[in-house]
Amino acid sequence: MNSVHSILFTICIHHATDEENSHSIHIYTANTFILIFSNVNSFQEERSCVGWWKRHCRAIAVICAQEDANVAICSRTSDELQETLNQMKKINKERQFKMYTIDMRKDEQVQQMVSDVVKDLGSIDVLINNAGRNQSEKKKGYELTTSDLRDLLDLNLVSVHSVTSQVLNQSMLLNDEDSTCRGGTIINISSKAGKIGIPNMAFYCASKFGLEGYSASLAQELKDCNVKVNTISPGMIDTVSFPKAPGRKGVRSAESVKDGLMLLLNTAKTGYYVHVDELDHAVEKGLNPESALKPIDETPFSV
Repeated sequence: MNSVHSILFTICIHHATDEENSHSIHIYTANTFILIFSNVNSFQEERSCVGWWKRHCRAIAVICAQEDANVAICSRTSDELQETLNQMKKINKERQFKMYTIDMRKDEQVQQMVSDVVKDLGSIDVLINNAGRNQSEKKKGYELTTSDLRDLLDLNLVSVHSVTSQVLNQSMLLNDEDSTCRGGTIINISSKAGKIGIPNMAFYCASKFGLEGYSASLAQELKDCNVKVNTISPGMIDTVSFPKAPGRKGVRSAESVKDGLMLLLNTAKTGYYVHVDELDHAVEKGLNPESALKPIDETPFSV
């Protein structure tokens, strides 16, 4: 059995105890979970999620409710929040579920939201950052404007820092009675676009490369504070906005990210990246799931 913890997702989860499942991955029963949706609609737009983010955010929130977590969800648009809240309440009638309507790009709103979550649901043990969107148009980088880039980075990267810094300062880095940091886990939802360049997606790739670098740096800065930082790429998700042809190889449901999240919640490693497709392949081959984890930092260049 594990000791009580807490988690936040731009998702926030607060862990309690749990049993080991039939695989080598533990399933945590979380006490407090905060999920932050995107602020704007993909190709329009911690959180009005449409398309990939709508389905993905809701799936993760539901997973946490199924795992017996208290869940706080945050967005700029209340309709999506209420629908998700209602779904979680149908699944789990024992835990607490709360919604906060905020704009993730407003620092003062983020600060107040984190303060309210700590007050309402307890300390935050896990932060899962999922706020983000795609770029407004698929065009060559030089055909887009600097304002397009600023807007995308503001949500996909700057808002992640805003939430992360507040969670660290209001919960994870506070000292317990023995004067040690409470610690915690930060999981940033990334993308293959954070590892390779994709034509006509230069701005989106820039935001995800930035997220990977931010995560790797934080992992080094926080390793002595009992805080681990890792990233996960959910792979190609079938969505309403971007439907995939039936049977198309590599396409998965939004709910299939669960094993990857559980792996990152249980591993002691920090500064690592996992792609859910590679995790699936490792498990299929009978390998330890942790073999799918790769350091975010590349091997240092040497002459």
